[in-house]
Amino acid sequence: EYRRQRQMCIRDSAREIEAYSFTRDEPLAFTVVARGSLSAGAAIEGPAIVLEETATTYVDAGFTGSVEADGTLVLTDTEMS
Repeated sequence: EYRRQRQMCIRDSAREIEAYSFTRDEPLAFTVVARGSLSAGAAIEGPAIVLEETATTYVDAGFTGSVEADGTLVLTDTEMS
């Protein structure tokens, strides 16, 4: 029952929330994404929050999350050049 409720919570979550950005030193609108909606090859630009049953991943502004073939979510600092 808990698992079903948690999945509903993730699926029904807001599309955007305000959260603190450490890279920008101010609150920003973060996109909220269900982890299950990201398949291999998908990419998401921060600011974003990725929700899944056992974890929450914070993708700050200036970072990109990419889903590898094995399902791993890899975060890359896109402003570090």
